[in-house]
Amino acid sequence: MNRDIRKDLTDYYKSHPHSPAARQHPRILIDHGRYVALLGRSINRGIVGFGSSVASALHAFDDLYRKAHPTARH
Repeated sequence: MNRDIRKDLTDYYKSHPHSPAARQHPRILIDHGRYVALLGRSINRGIVGFGSSVASALHAFDDLYRKAHPTARH
């Protein structure tokens, strides 16, 4: 993982310390120029967030995680 992505992750986790992303630490991938936050085996079998930046992918991941786990602590 490159240094810029690692910094973006750290910044997001610091500003959203109780978010699903901060608790679950999804993997960050780059797919066709967009960032993917992935928790699970694959895009088809996991919880994913897509975005044009690391932060937007993590935010989308948080939204989908909350929908998949409505009773989880947010």
